[in-house]
Amino acid sequence: MNNASKLTPQEHDEAMAAADKKLEERAQRAKDLLSQRYRGLRHDQEAKHARKMQLERNMIGINEDRKQKLRSTLEQEEIQLQKDSRKRVTTADFESLVVIGRGAFGEVRLTRSRSNSSMVETSTGNRIFAMKSMKKRINGNEKSSWAFKG
Repeated sequence: MNNASKLTPQEHDEAMAAADKKLEERAQRAKDLLSQRYRGLRHDQEAKHARKMQLERNMIGINEDRKQKLRSTLEQEEIQLQKDSRKRVTTADFESLVVIGRGAFGEVRLTRSRSNSSMVETSTGNRIFAMKSMKKRINGNEKSSWAFKG
């Protein structure tokens, strides 16, 4: 016999209402995430258009061959900017300053973005970050349980 058959009709209704509320919350989080993503894409498109319009304003009075070269250069810069924005941030993009904590599963370090990492530099400046490194393998057992009982 399962737990659902032991519930009173009122408890069943409350359980269903709680499940519906959780589903609505998940749907709202997904909606917010998509909305944020599309706002970011729109902002990027508007910024790209603004850079193009600024270039066009600056090229008034220049001959057509030079204008085409400048437009081509801008297009190459835009392509590079898109590539950089898709680049994954790795530990190599940061220099370790100090270990601030160690635990059974890894360690936490204070880091600073490296000056040669264009993606990190443009998006974050030269700020300080906390980086948590997790061990993949614990005591030689790859199938270690990550669930803890309280």
